[in-house]
Amino acid sequence: MSLYETIPDYLRVYTQKPIEESHLAGRNYSVIIVDELEHSHGVAWVGHIMSGKKLVAVVENAGRGGCNDYIVKDEALWHTFAMDAYVAFGNSSEAKDTLVQFIDLLSEAV
Repeated sequence: MSLYETIPDYLRVYTQKPIEESHLAGRNYSVIIVDELEHSHGVAWVGHIMSGKKLVAVVENAGRGGCNDYIVKDEALWHTFAMDAYVAFGNSSEAKDTLVQFIDLLSEAV
């Protein structure tokens, strides 16, 4: 079973199916949402991208339909994360955002 198939059916509409995902299984990525704020345009949130127990980056979204902002905490892990995003979701400006969303939805499968 692929990682994508472990995401509950009702949540799959919120992400893309990866072009390639076999490289993600051993990465042990997780996204931990540490704060969120509901406002009139949506939900702003802040999270930590983890690789195992190591902090890769802080990710933020203003909740207004735009892209995520990233504060890199470990350059080597960030480079690996960015490459994983491009392999999984193609060379687009939203590949990292899509991988964050994909990892977050995987947590619903547990």
